[in-house]
Amino acid sequence: MVDSDPSVHVHTVDMSADGVVGRIYKFKIRTYNVVGYVDSNALSVALASLPSKPSTVPVSIPSGTN
Repeated sequence: MVDSDPSVHVHTVDMSADGVVGRIYKFKIRTYNVVGYVDSNALSVALASLPSKPSTVPVSIPSGTN
């Protein structure tokens, strides 16, 4: 995506608008230089949402907690 701008060292993929929670997305990085290019291994990532807030406040039970 950014091969035309060699000064870019970080690229963010924002999936908040069109990503589907629970779907697996694969990413890989391709780097270019004067000799050619090389690909990284693919990385699979599941898009997740924040869990729901607990209905009760968590408590510590000293007899069962160390």
